[in-house]
Amino acid sequence: MKRSLLILLAAVFLTISFSGCSASGSNRYAYDAPQIKSISSSRTGVSITVNAVEGVSSYRILRKNDEQKWAVYAHSKSPSFTDENVEGGGTYTYTVLCESEDGKTPLSGYDSQGKTIQYISVPELSAISNAYGGVKIEWKAPKGAVKYRVLRKDLEEEDEAEWKTVASTTSLNFTDTTVESGKKYSYTVRCITKNGTTASSFDSNGLTIQYYDAPVLGQIIGINGIIRISWRAVEGADQYRVYRKDEATNWSAIADTTDTKYLDDTTDEGKTYSYTVRCLDVYGRPISSFDPQGVTIMR
Repeated sequence: MKRSLLILLAAVFLTISFSGCSASGSNRYAYDAPQIKSISSSRTGVSITVNAVEGVSSYRILRKNDEQKWAVYAHSKSPSFTDENVEGGGTYTYTVLCESEDGKTPLSGYDSQGKTIQYISVPELSAISNAYGGVKIEWKAPKGAVKYRVLRKDLEEEDEAEWKTVASTTSLNFTDTTVESGKKYSYTVRCITKNGTTASSFDSNGLTIQYYDAPVLGQIIGINGIIRISWRAVEGADQYRVYRKDEATNWSAIADTTDTKYLDDTTDEGKTYSYTVRCLDVYGRPISSFDPQGVTIMR
């Protein structure tokens, strides 16, 4: 008789163990186990949303520990919760149950399988620049990232601007060649899976730049020891910087001018020279890239 009583007590203890929680399928609770509706990598951590259960004002979040056992992790008055105690590239499994308003009494079972996610942090944007032919954006790789989606805002109509996808890439940089000179753009990046589904959030501020075309070089002419180069004016450019190189040197700035042509009388006969030009602002700061090939002539 005593042995039977001990067995019965042991069974009761196991039933109410884990702080009174039990897996879904148990009928000892008044409410069904809440189902996780979505789980995602947000800017600050893993965000979980469950289907709200009518009549329930508090939820208990369980997360598997290092031994892959369920442990009470947090309490939430909302059906949405963000776990900020995560590391980039880490894998986490969650489940949720209903509880009393004071958080002491479980009111439902829980999904014993839970939902698993690898947390991917937001890519850190590192640089933006006017490259030759487009805007170049660069970023750092978060742990676990395999692919990226580049997003852009056209700020000409700032109040209505929305992030739009311009490219997907496995690289850590991208040059957007679909831009227009004189227009302002913002860029940001998010991680995606190999098949293109969302894997992380993104920096909603992004990086902003006003794009200027590199000057288009015209004909180059040499007359009486003087080399003349010209280029098309770029709207928004206040002045231009002329660069020159020869067989033994790389590009070097030789003049700034507000004109769209330049006469170079400092060359040597018999040598080959190349020229290129970039745009400057009113303070002499570069605002565009330049044609890396340039135009070439033998003196």
